[in-house]
Amino acid sequence: IDRLLSSRLEENLLGSGAVAKVYQVDGAPGICVKVVENETNYKQGNTVFQESQFLEDLGDFEVEGVRTPHFIQCFSGIRLNAIVMEEVNGSTLEQIMNGDEEMPEEFVFEDFFDRLKKYFEALHEKNIFHLDIAPRNIMVDRATGLPVVIDFGRGKQYDFSEDVLLEPEKDYAGLMAVRSEIKAFLDGKRSMKRRTIDRSSI
Repeated sequence: IDRLLSSRLEENLLGSGAVAKVYQVDGAPGICVKVVENETNYKQGNTVFQESQFLEDLGDFEVEGVRTPHFIQCFSGIRLNAIVMEEVNGSTLEQIMNGDEEMPEEFVFEDFFDRLKKYFEALHEKNIFHLDIAPRNIMVDRATGLPVVIDFGRGKQYDFSEDVLLEPEKDYAGLMAVRSEIKAFLDGKRSMKRRTIDRSSI
């Protein structure tokens, strides 16, 4: 715990949201820690333990190369509410669209989203739903260009005897919205590139 607390330095910050921040862990390559910064907002979704349970349960679940980060440990208490997990060698789609990171050359648009769709279809067959699909929660692996799904802070798992109503539609609507955003982003970049080429040829 002391190492995790001492690792919460701005230069170690990998990403942040309204609820939590993710940090590299000093002296532990390939490991990061998600630290809850806003406990009130976090309680609107899952607890740290509940979210870590999703990651642990999905540790060996991979569809078409799409997976979640590997779970290591969970801390839940007064001093620290955090999840220790694999640091993915990649960037979120949000970081890429914001210009903070470059899109890997291995990224192939249609293939990327076809794989994601199959991943969520298989996830739904297990009666698990992400329910927060957004550019900030989908990473692109730098080495392979494949998706990594993160942040199950709002995820739900149902017993097979329970009726599941709108959850599949919510996930698919989120996925289609992300797909549209990325397509518009890439089309815009191509358009800018063409304009640059046109100007340089004058």
